[in-house]
Parts: sequence; structure tokens; C-alpha cells
Amino acid sequence: MSTNSVTRRKFLTVTSGLVVCTPWPHAVSGAGNGNQKRFAIAAAASGTPATDAESWWNIAQGITSDLTETGRFVLVDTELSPDVTDLNRPPDFEKWRGTRTEWLVLGRVTKPDRRFKVECRVWNVANGQQMLGQQYVGSQDDLHRIPHLLAQAMIEELDGERDHSPQ
Repeated sequence: MSTNSVTRRKFLTVTSGLVVCTPWPHAVSGAGNGNQKRFAIAAAASGTPATDAESWWNIAQGITSDLTETGRFVLVDTELSPDVTDLNRPPDFEKWRGTRTEWLVLGRVTKPDRRFKVECRVWNVANGQQMLGQQYVGSQDDLHRIPHLLAQAMIEELDGERDHSPQ
């Protein structure tokens, strides 16, 4: 068994339409820098065989890397298991508020045909409002750019910074 498989299993397990978030190597359980925005990432199960949890894990790992590298975001270490089965419905924010998470990133990857469909929602845990909704459709070759596009959209929306560098 490869180290990647163990790491993926630590991150998330999607079974029977439930989402289970567990610690990542980049996660912190403390408060972090007082100016950092605290976020958590979970996967939403679509309930279809077209769901690709491994691809979402890879995208989530890229988002986390991009956000934490800015120094303005910190991943929250949580073992919370919210009942999230539908990406388009709000999660149970009361459960997330207890983890001191400010922003909840939910996503999934499906493959309805030969292309991949990546969907991502960012929720403000304090007020229960969706702050960002993104959807990308592309080939396997496009999947490597999507985490960077999602992270940049999050930075722009949540931190007010615009990046004008070429992607």
C-alpha cells in the first residue's frame, strides 16, 4: 500500500452518502495566526457511480496547498462527520461552528461522460451563506489546473486579493 493511499484515507472516506473529514498533515488544531482564515474541506457524495472521490482528494490537496502557502489561511484539524449528501444544500453549520471553522469548502468530482465535472461551494460557517460556487468541466489533462483556479477564486472572494499573474 502506498503512502498516498494512507494519506487519502486520513483525509476523507465517502461511504453511503456520508462525508467524513479527518486530519490532514497540513492541518492545525490550535488557533494558528490570529489573522489567518480558518477553513475545512469536505467531499459531498452525489450518490451516483460517476462520483470520483480520488480526483476530489487531489483537487482538495491542491487547494489546501495554495491557500496555506499564502500564509493567510490555515486548515482546521477536525474529525467532524457532517451529514452532507447534497452539494447544493447547506450543511449543518452548528456542527462546524464548534470546530472554529470559518469557511467550509465542499466539493465533488463526477464523470458524467468522457469529461470530468468539478463542483465546489464555499460556505461562511458563521452566517450560513454560500460565498462562492464554481463548476469546471474538462478532460483529465485539465484537472491539474482546477485546484489553482479554485484556490485563486477563494483568495479573491475571501481575502479580497486579485491575482493578475498568468495561470
